[in-house]
Amino acid sequence: MKTSCVLASVVLCAGAAFAQTPAEPPISPRIRLGPLGLSPRVGLTNLGIDTNVFNEIENPKHDFTATLSPHTDFWLRLGMARVSGSATFDYVYFGHYSSERAVNTYDQLRVAVPLRRVVPYATASIVNATCSSVCASEATEWRAADGDR
Repeated sequence: MKTSCVLASVVLCAGAAFAQTPAEPPISPRIRLGPLGLSPRVGLTNLGIDTNVFNEIENPKHDFTATLSPHTDFWLRLGMARVSGSATFDYVYFGHYSSERAVNTYDQLRVAVPLRRVVPYATASIVNATCSSVCASEATEWRAADGDR
């Protein structure tokens, strides 16, 4: 009796177990081309006046700035393999100080092969960010503050 009571409580209180997240799209893609699914979008991620473009203590320079960010998520089925990823292209615009303009790309790729009980996968990321010397010195300070993670 005691054993069946314990077994019943374990079965009734057990929750679902999830080992890995699937490489499938969480929602249906906006564009479907056969096995390829695409979800493009465009964002205006930065718009306004930068009151200290060069991070100067004396006589700070100000300028209008905007960042336009086209982005797409994609999913592709290749036999048993599931390929997913994203690509982002940022165009950073400064009105007067054209030396601060930049083009940045952020790309991610994941290949997963769902097996019976496990889903082995490989991921890769590429960041190609162009920025001024001020931006580079700030990135160095952020890495030092984060402990070079």
